[in-house]
Amino acid sequence: KQLTSITSRLKDAPYTIHANRVTRRDTFSISLDALAKGYILDVVCEKTVKQFATVESFTLNIGGDLRKVGVRPLNVSIAAAGNDAENASPLCSITAVGSFAIATSGDYRRQFRIGGKSYSHIIDPRSGKPAKHIRSASVIAPTAIDADAAATALSVLPPKVGLRLLETLPGVDGLLQLSDGRLVATPQWPVNFMALQNKARKPKKSAKPTDGLILEFALNRPRKVRYRRPYVAAWLEDTDGYPVKT
Repeated sequence: KQLTSITSRLKDAPYTIHANRVTRRDTFSISLDALAKGYILDVVCEKTVKQFATVESFTLNIGGDLRKVGVRPLNVSIAAAGNDAENASPLCSITAVGSFAIATSGDYRRQFRIGGKSYSHIIDPRSGKPAKHIRSASVIAPTAIDADAAATALSVLPPKVGLRLLETLPGVDGLLQLSDGRLVATPQWPVNFMALQNKARKPKKSAKPTDGLILEFALNRPRKVRYRRPYVAAWLEDTDGYPVKT
C-alpha cells in the first residue's frame, strides 16, 4: 500500500495498480532491496513506541536509512559523494523537529568493479545497465519505507522527472548530487539551496606534497586462484588515539 503513492505515478510501468492490488505484466523477479531497510526501521519504531511508552524521542540509523521519532530536534548531516574522510565536511546539515525519516542512495558507497572500472550497484530496469547519472539521492519523508524507495527511484529516473514525482507526494522532499557535481532539489528542501550550489561549485585546491603525508604502497595479486579484492585502510589519530582522518 505504501508503494502505491510512488509507483502509480510512473508511466509505462510493467504492472498496473488498482485498489492497492498490483498486477504484473512481465516475468522479471522482484527484489525488495530498495525498501527492505526502510520497512524494518518503520516496524521497529512502531513496536518501540508501543512497548516503551515513557520514551519521548529516539533515533534509529542503519546505514543510509534513518528514522526519528518524537518532538526533540535532531541534526542530520548528509555526506558529500566521494569524500570518505571521517572528518570531511558534509554536503549539508538539516535540523528537523518531530518525527521524520531520511534515506540516501548512490553509487559512491556500494559498487562493483569490472575490468578495473567501477559501476553502480543500482540497476536501471529499463536498460538493464547500472545507473550512472546520479551520485547521491537523499529523500526526507514521513516514513522510512517511503524515503528508502524514493531515494532508489531517484537514482534511476532523470533528475527533473524524479523531483517532479517527489513534489506530488505530501511531506516528501529530495536532494540530488549529479554525476557532474551539480546539485538539484525540490523547492521545499530544508536547506538554503543557493548556498549549497555555491558550495558545490567551489573549486577544490590541488594537493601538493607539502600539504601532508603521502603514502605509496603496492598489493601483490595472487595468480591462478580466486580471491576477494583486497583493500587498505589508513587513518591518522590525535594524541588521545581518536581517528581524525581516514
